[in-house]
This record gives sequence, structure tokens and C-alpha cells, in this order.
Amino acid sequence: MRRSDREITNIDEIIKVMEECDVCRLALNDSDYPYILPLNFGMQIEDGKIVLYFHGATEGTKYSLIEKDNRASFEMDCSHELVSDYSRGYCTMEYKSVIGRGKIEMVPDDEKYEALKLLVAHYHREEFPFSKAAIPRTKVFKLVVSQITGKVKLAQILKGECELLLNLDKLHTTELGVERIQKNLSLTVGNVVDWCRKRIQMPDASITRRGKNWYVGIENCEITINAYSYTIITAHQKKK
Repeated sequence: MRRSDREITNIDEIIKVMEECDVCRLALNDSDYPYILPLNFGMQIEDGKIVLYFHGATEGTKYSLIEKDNRASFEMDCSHELVSDYSRGYCTMEYKSVIGRGKIEMVPDDEKYEALKLLVAHYHREEFPFSKAAIPRTKVFKLVVSQITGKVKLAQILKGECELLLNLDKLHTTELGVERIQKNLSLTVGNVVDWCRKRIQMPDASITRRGKNWYVGIENCEITINAYSYTIITAHQKKK
């Protein structure tokens, strides 16, 4: 993943994102073009693997494609929020997303009811006693996930961003800070403060406030700034 700072590496956190989503987009192999389906889903962990459950009518294009090739990719996303920063003329979208792949299996008739309970449970906080009358005319299939990644982009509080961005003229550092930053980043530029200032202003910069410091992530480095004195404490390469 190019933006490793946005990657969700903890599988439990990935599952939490999946629990927040209400649509799973399934991509099947249809020769010349992918065939994409937006589907409701249920999920559970089976033998240490995430298993997604889907349902549909007893006939359809998807079943013939699955029969030919049961490999599939999927995507789901949630927590969408447009964030507009008028002071910078910049806007971005918050989101959480999960993508993955695996193989599809048809669920036998005697296991349909339990599988459908998982689908219903995903959309109801309390148990919902659905009618069993539709089960004979419903086909259920599952995707056993073999590979999965998660990603999150949550914009920071605009006030915090503006406080830093509106006070860029106050940025400074010490002689020791200059030496530290030049050494950490192998910089040859003379004006380290100006170098940092330009990167903080980049549209793709990620600005967060944790305790007494701001942390600015941009490209492959992170810049640490004291939130009270606007002293650039350090800058270093991000760990890969």
C-alpha cells in the first residue's frame, strides 16, 4: 500500500470496519470485463478465516460466472464525510475501506438458515425473527477470505489544522534541530525551516495533534512541531 500511514494492520480493527459497512461489492471474472455486484452480507470467523455470506435469487448471471471461476475480489467502505478547509482551498473525504479476495462456495440447503441468520444479524442490533418461507427460493453462497487489507483516512479537526497553518510564520528551530533534521533526512538545503514549511502546506500533508505536539506526515517523512512554541523539534524518515 502506497500510503502506509493509512493502512489498518490489525485484523481486529479491519473486522470492526467491516462491521460498520452495509454493502459489499463483489467482483467476478466475466472474461473481457469484471462483473461487479453490490450485495448485502453477513460475516463470521471460521477456523481463523473471515467468511462473508451473501444471498440472492436462485438464478442469475453471477452463478454461471462463479461456476466457471469461483475466485472473487471484494470491496466495502463506510464513514464517508466531506471535509472542506476554506482557509487552504482544499477538500478531502474521510473514509474507511476494506478490500480482499478469496474463493466462493455455495452453501448447502441444510446450512442456509444459519447463514441467513448471519446476514440478518449484520443489519439488526436485536435478533430479528425472519420468515423461513423464502428460504427454498433463496440461494446462499459464501466467500472464504484469503487476503485482506484495510485503509482509513480521517481528517483531523480543522481548528487544529488552521492553528498550525495560520501560524507558519512562527515556525523556527534550534541549531541542534537543524543538524538533527539534516542528518535524519540527509538534507543538503540550508534553510531547514523553509523546507519544512513548504511540506506542511502541501495538500497531501497529514496533520495530527497529539498532546503538546503536531505531527505532519508528508511523502516519506514525519515532522514534529511543538504546538505552543512552534518549534520544529525534529523530522525523520517514516518506518516502512
